[in-house]
Amino acid sequence: MFAVLLASACYRLYTQRQYKEELLTTTVPEIQRTNLSNVVLLLKSLGVQDLLQFHFMDPPPEVRLRSSLMAICCVYYSLTHYRDGAGNIVEENSS
Repeated sequence: MFAVLLASACYRLYTQRQYKEELLTTTVPEIQRTNLSNVVLLLKSLGVQDLLQFHFMDPPPEVRLRSSLMAICCVYYSLTHYRDGAGNIVEENSS
């Protein structure tokens, strides 16, 4: 099998100024720009106790990790405290 090299053109959809001033030299790692709730649940299921001390290759911002932990705790709390024995959602008594 032979490879054939053809002359081709490359079109970029940004200006030269944007290329020099606005584009990052490398992309931001996905773990630093996405929702971390799935990552938190996965690590917890694997037995990681202290996620804030876990050695990530590209660590996410601590505030995002803490907010994901808080969101998961809120969901857990609501699932365990606002359900009756049959699993139905019950309203809080205002007594």
